[in-house]
Amino acid sequence: MSMCINNYAVSVEVAGQQPHESSGFILKTLCNSKSLILTSKHSVCIERNLCTDITIDKNSCRKCKAKLDHTKISIIFKKIKITPQNVYASARTDVALLEVEYVEDAPFLSLTNENENKYVAWYNLGNDRFLFDNPEIPNDGLIKFNIASNVNADLKPKKRMFVGVSGSLIFKKIKETYYPEAILTEDGGGNDIGAEQLDRTLVKELEELSGTILFNTITDIINKQPDKIPSTNNGSLFNLLEKSKQLSRSDQDYKYMIEELTEFCSARPGRPIIGLKNKLIEGQRQDLFSDAEYLSNKFARRVSAGQFSATDEVIFFHCLSMINSVFTQSISSSIKNGANDKEIDKKILDEIVLPLYLEVSKFALSISTEMITGMLYFLTGKCHIRWNK
Repeated sequence: MSMCINNYAVSVEVAGQQPHESSGFILKTLCNSKSLILTSKHSVCIERNLCTDITIDKNSCRKCKAKLDHTKISIIFKKIKITPQNVYASARTDVALLEVEYVEDAPFLSLTNENENKYVAWYNLGNDRFLFDNPEIPNDGLIKFNIASNVNADLKPKKRMFVGVSGSLIFKKIKETYYPEAILTEDGGGNDIGAEQLDRTLVKELEELSGTILFNTITDIINKQPDKIPSTNNGSLFNLLEKSKQLSRSDQDYKYMIEELTEFCSARPGRPIIGLKNKLIEGQRQDLFSDAEYLSNKFARRVSAGQFSATDEVIFFHCLSMINSVFTQSISSSIKNGANDKEIDKKILDEIVLPLYLEVSKFALSISTEMITGMLYFLTGKCHIRWNK
């Protein structure tokens, strides 16, 4: 991840409380449908200053069911104040998600099972940071880190309390990429801090609460659960690419492929041309339109540029044909059988986006999960794909 990851640290404030600023981190979901902020639950609790449970049980915030009010919360991101559109609280951990207006340049984040001993977290809008090491084995999702360095401590002894750091996202850095590991939630005393580990159970809970895929778990799936991803390839793309190298553009097989690709990039004959928005309205998926339009246009610009290599032509043909086939044969039937929107989105991710990405990314660095999703919406706008219930 080449971007300056610290630029996406935010400050979190709650109205009506004594001045107390916390931290969080803004990210873009894998499906590109929302921007969300990860923070600690106690950082957005409007009853925090009145709470006496914490003096009795330091883990009370994990179990707390106090109602959270998103209208009382303010986010400072790049010196701009934002009011969240919604807030979601974990029922078993001290973690909360804030939904905000879509932030186009916010990063996608991936999880990984690779081990590391050095960790970093940013706070104060990314201007300050902690370095951690020696994580303990998680106990019930809680993990302790040793504070290796507070870069603003001026070599003074480590303090017991640090202000404004709760809710900071803790990363591990592997080969120049930052992977989220935990949410900082407590001052453990002395040299330690406590954090909620972003394990599978917590990630699943947060995704169910927010109705979206929170992290790109491709690395995690490849390392741990390859059987969970349906395969689209069976060598099909490799065979196409190898065969294309043996053909010239004047060969009939190559011409047929280009004709098929051109058809996918054109409006489908025999169907009314009503546009992407009306197609989604027709399928009662207006919620997708903003992101669908952005991603579809992004892919359309790539197509209209017309500067394809032979490899691009093969890969685009393969992706568009696979998306069209899987949607028509599997996704469409689930829609007609009454599956809810969350189930449909998960099915699209599991049967189209992830398997295609895993297959195609071996041959083209420019293909991302975002582009594959854009192809899906592009085909929708061209009336190849229908969302009718």
